[in-house]
Amino acid sequence: MHLKSLVKQNISGQWQFFVSSLFDTLEASYPAQERVSFLTKMGKHASRSLDIHPELTLVELNERINQFWFERRWGHCNIFEKDNGLVIEHYISPLCAILKPEHQEYGDAFLTGLYSEWLKNASAPYQGIIKKVNAENIDDIAVRLSYYVI
Repeated sequence: MHLKSLVKQNISGQWQFFVSSLFDTLEASYPAQERVSFLTKMGKHASRSLDIHPELTLVELNERINQFWFERRWGHCNIFEKDNGLVIEHYISPLCAILKPEHQEYGDAFLTGLYSEWLKNASAPYQGIIKKVNAENIDDIAVRLSYYVI
């Protein structure tokens, strides 16, 4: 069994219906850029659910965020420095399983909003543009979202 199948099994059917309806309606009602902007703002707003303090080290920040994800069954992340930037890898996001392929960029926008606010609140040295890194194979798309902060 693939990891993607296991992730999908943890998504409740009633939420699949609701989320698909929500994103279909957003897609039918608003231009793409407005949808991305809305989901990014939603992520920034949702970031308030976790207090991040500026004195946290990168390791402590990663641990704090992972505790938040664990409590919500939203996978886990790995945040580390690489090549004069910061890499954020988010593993096993339920968004990968619940969103239709055509809606994945909106899930990315939500996570981008969350992580950008958390980095800002932590006074992280990398608070620039967050760019999604394309996965090398289809299974990675299902379980790992990688972002590079410059």
